Amino acid sequence: MLALAGEPCTCARPLALVSAMEGRSDNMLHLPGPDGRDVAVHPIHVRSPLAARADIQQYQVVHDQQGLRVLVVLASGASAEACRAAVAQSLGESLAKLGVELPPIDVRVVDSIPREGGQAAKFKLVTSLLGGGPTGDASTAGSKLGAT
Repeated sequence: MLALAGEPCTCARPLALVSAMEGRSDNMLHLPGPDGRDVAVHPIHVRSPLAARADIQQYQVVHDQQGLRVLVVLASGASAEACRAAVAQSLGESLAKLGVELPPIDVRVVDSIPREGGQAAKFKLVTSLLGGGPTGDASTAGSKLGAT
């Protein structure tokens, strides 16, 4: 949700000025760069290599002290070993393009991925258990199945 400012922009453009954005936002991952500085990784760089895969029905990426844990629910007839290898490779390539030090990537094939508790029962697609870093901690909801 956007909150519009009451005053016009100082640049003199006639467009509405946004004073705040509220509501759900994505979980930014914070990974070390080659120089040791923090690199903010937008979830699209994690989701894109996984969402394009026909052998994955659903997935979740969890960033923790051990690295990235990728849980995948396979599509019918998909090979677990081939999927594990391809996911680790494509996710690693996506992150390498951003100039981060690659964390360990642990791909696990599971039967299902639990949703959060509560009334909305959100499905976190990308989440970090390490805190929010400089941009704060929030979550992303969704899946290849269209769940939100």
